[in-house]
Amino acid sequence: MQKVDSQTFDIVDNNIKVIEENFPEAITDGKIDFDKLQNLLGKYVDNTDEKYNLENTNYDEGERMNNFKLYYISLDDIDRILTDSIPNNPKNEVIVPEMLEIFKEYKNIKFPEVEN
Repeated sequence: MQKVDSQTFDIVDNNIKVIEENFPEAITDGKIDFDKLQNLLGKYVDNTDEKYNLENTNYDEGERMNNFKLYYISLDDIDRILTDSIPNNPKNEVIVPEMLEIFKEYKNIKFPEVEN
């Protein structure tokens, strides 16, 4: 009778070893640094703050007492939201129609292939 090895094959450790053999720069403290690996494979990684943090906004005391929230608005939705908010808020001192033009120019600079 033949003995069977009771240990299972650890595919994660095997994959890390293969990556370590081929891309040693991508391993940090025995773990894969995916940003470095993507750069080595030719994918550009934008190192800007992709996670939007709206918690640290330096509110003053009066602003903290009010009930309002900051939230992220994607560039795709900003035209619609700004356009809808201008006529509905006659005392709006923040959003003016000229801001729509600024956002359109920003989108042209940031995403030139996107049609407005």
